[in-house]
Amino acid sequence: MERIDPLRHINSDNRIPINLKIFIISEPGIAGVKRHVLDIINQALDNGISPKDLTLAYSLARCDSQYPDEILSLKKKGVRCVSFPSKNGLQPVKDTFSLVKLLFHIHREEPDIVHCHSSKAGFLGRLATALIAPKSVSVFTPNVLSVFFSKSYYLPEYLLAKITDRLVAASKSESIDLTKLGIFRKNQITPIPLCVPVIREDTPKHQNDELTLMGCGRICRQKQSYLFFKLALRFHQLGQKTRFVWIGDFDDGDESQECRQLVSENPDINLVVTGWLDDPNALLKTADVFCMFSRYESFGYVTADAMSFGIPVIGTNVTGTVDLIENGVTGFIVPNEIEAILDKALYLVSNQSEREKMGLASKIKIVNELPLSRMWFDTFTLYQKMIQG
Repeated sequence: MERIDPLRHINSDNRIPINLKIFIISEPGIAGVKRHVLDIINQALDNGISPKDLTLAYSLARCDSQYPDEILSLKKKGVRCVSFPSKNGLQPVKDTFSLVKLLFHIHREEPDIVHCHSSKAGFLGRLATALIAPKSVSVFTPNVLSVFFSKSYYLPEYLLAKITDRLVAASKSESIDLTKLGIFRKNQITPIPLCVPVIREDTPKHQNDELTLMGCGRICRQKQSYLFFKLALRFHQLGQKTRFVWIGDFDDGDESQECRQLVSENPDINLVVTGWLDDPNALLKTADVFCMFSRYESFGYVTADAMSFGIPVIGTNVTGTVDLIENGVTGFIVPNEIEAILDKALYLVSNQSEREKMGLASKIKIVNELPLSRMWFDTFTLYQKMIQG
């Protein structure tokens, strides 16, 4: 695929300097938020942005084991990295300290763009930008806006919307959800899909008589993991010799406990829980069918990853997932009902030609529509337009 060079649009337009100064703020160092932030920074470096013009404000209060080394790698590349102590939830003392620290660094750097990721970073970063750098462009990518978790956040988000220059949705369907809230103006929202690396070569499948259905993520309410565990039980009850693998670990929530109980009461089901894996893709690419039964998403990185490996997907009718799965072409969109899910899963397990056809369609969709070069091009184009505007 031809590499997109976003700088070509600047070279013909002298109004925008090539040395665009970007200040990125992100609170969590885990999962999709971390991945998106690192993708933006690395794509910026690969496409001509100088590391001295990039600053990342990060927190290690909520991160995975790889994040400190990834921060160190950015520092070695010349990216300015600034730590702040905040993590998700209300923490008045730490939040105040973090705000003061952000005020200092934003004032010192005088960035053209301040791009905040996640609710906590979005709150602190947008407020700091308005207080100390009103000429900087304020961009916010919520990765599921806090209002969708609790209506108590409605008023703070409504007030912060007044000082937000642009809200970035991780998918077209999320931009529709955000518009319906009535907090942000429609022309204030820009959808930029969180794209994934393009896998060009064919992915070899494992040599095993048993087909594998796979899920991935924390075993929790958001992922509606119990439906996957129940699907494994229904296959067992029907005598289907199909292997079920969940990449991830249990949390402390009620749904996780229900999954534990199902496994303990049915020890003979063909189900493996791997626990946390630093590189889930090494196992993910061996799946025959991928399942994503989330109650909500903003994009769905792991679903896109599975599709990039040529794997058909069964997913629920939620934001983000509906942008990825083309029903009946790359997989199936299903309701939150075990019998409907069972019907589609049995269909794919028993039809090799359909699995292969949908898997190929999945891979083509990712290659054509969601390569990383597009994410950076769209993000940089947004930066350019906001500065011009």
